[in-house]
Amino acid sequence: MPGKEGKTPSAPVAPGPVREARAGYLRIRAVGCSWCLVSLGLVLLLASAVLLWHLSAHGMVVRLVPVERLSAVAPSPSEVQELEVMAREFRGKEPVELLSQVMNHVERVGPDPKGGATQFLEHAKAGGGLVCFGMAHLYAAAARGNGLQARIIGLSRNLGDRYDSHTTVEVRQDGRWVIFDPTFNVSFARDGVLLGAEEIQRALLEGTSRAVVPIYYGPVKYPARLETYYMHWLSLFNNVFVLDAGGKRLGKLPPIRYWFGPRIYIKTTPGHPDEHIRFWDGLYLSSSAILPSLGLAFLALGGLGLWLCRRAPHLDSSSAAEAGPPAIRCKPPG
Repeated sequence: MPGKEGKTPSAPVAPGPVREARAGYLRIRAVGCSWCLVSLGLVLLLASAVLLWHLSAHGMVVRLVPVERLSAVAPSPSEVQELEVMAREFRGKEPVELLSQVMNHVERVGPDPKGGATQFLEHAKAGGGLVCFGMAHLYAAAARGNGLQARIIGLSRNLGDRYDSHTTVEVRQDGRWVIFDPTFNVSFARDGVLLGAEEIQRALLEGTSRAVVPIYYGPVKYPARLETYYMHWLSLFNNVFVLDAGGKRLGKLPPIRYWFGPRIYIKTTPGHPDEHIRFWDGLYLSSSAILPSLGLAFLALGGLGLWLCRRAPHLDSSSAAEAGPPAIRCKPPG
């Protein structure tokens, strides 16, 4: 019988289709959000790679650690196998003697190969050339292999300019660090006393650098000469730093590269602003640690979301199968 209003009551909507439609909508939203996270992670990793490439073009793919005294910075250790090779190839207890041996092993200027001092030595023995970076690492390893304390020193007229820069070596002598340059075969002295890079920079800042003169150690096979260098050597001491290669292998991978990878201890002047140091170090921190960490986190979250979305239909079907067919409720008679 129709009701008093003359309308037939509509049948109730089954809750199953509504629930399935709502679950499908939520699943589509979850898939979209997951793909957004994956895309954002890829963009951040790409931005990190581009920024690292930019820093590499400026020679700044290193962590900058400002210090007021470079004399307290210890040299980075060498591998035992490398020291053994250097001890067999070079023999001497005097820095000048080893300097002559190293510079007579390399007969021409040329691009450095990849690797360390052992690879540089093999490259030179095969007739290849080296530039200041390779010469410095070869000489420092030769000095360490013969029991001397030596460390790699970087010089730069402008921080972030990889061309107006130079790599040299300091050797510990009578409790002081002294430059023995394996590219130009010189040291630097004032009033007959050999100087380190930090002392030369101080003389430059104080206006007493005219008293600093190069000490030439005689002819060698390596052809580079200080007097024919394209710029005056004194301006290189505007920025002085000690190089530390940092950890090997995994230590050079982002995002742990910033803490365990290569670093330089750069000399600062008390009371002088160091915004340029913080600028380059901030760029390196962002490109080597922050951006890769965020990129990997977004990739992981997005990948997890996609995996869960793919698993959800299987879980729904499994739950329905375990529940069995819906119960049939018989209408009571009468």
